[in-house]
This record gives sequence, C-alpha cells and structure tokens, in this order.
Amino acid sequence: PHSVTFSQSRTVSGTNTAFTFTATVTPNTTTVQTYAWDFGDGSPTEITTSPQTSHLYPTGSGSKQVTLTVTATNGATATTSQFVVP
Repeated sequence: PHSVTFSQSRTVSGTNTAFTFTATVTPNTTTVQTYAWDFGDGSPTEITTSPQTSHLYPTGSGSKQVTLTVTATNGATATTSQFVVP
C-alpha cells in the first residue's frame, strides 16, 4: 500500500469509552493481508483481516496513541498513528 489512514468514532458508556476504528488504504486496489492495531494502552496488538475494529478504554484514562500497520499481500507495509482521548 502507498498509504493508510483511519477514522475513529467514540461512544461513552459509564466507566468505559468504546472507539470504533475504520482503516482506508490508498490506492483502493491494494489487497490487504493484515491490519495490525496497537491501541497504545499496553494491550496486545490486534491483528485482523478486516479494516474495522473496536476497542474499550476506561473513560478519563488520558490520551492514547493508536498505531495501525497495514501489510499488503505483496509484503508492502504502511503505518499511521493518531491520538484518542477516552
């Protein structure tokens, strides 16, 4: 892939904040093998084959840096990061 970005949406529910992340790979003709999500909170990296995932954070736990690394079937990778505030 040449580049990857992701959007985020959040829902606060009591003591937790749920984030849904959706990746977009450019060019859109890229065949993605894996999406590796590092949620920045010490939890294990989540490896998926879907461009969308969700993660819970304790509400008010401070800013976290989420990093996504996409690997294409040809072995090319692209990485991006952004901050979330639960």
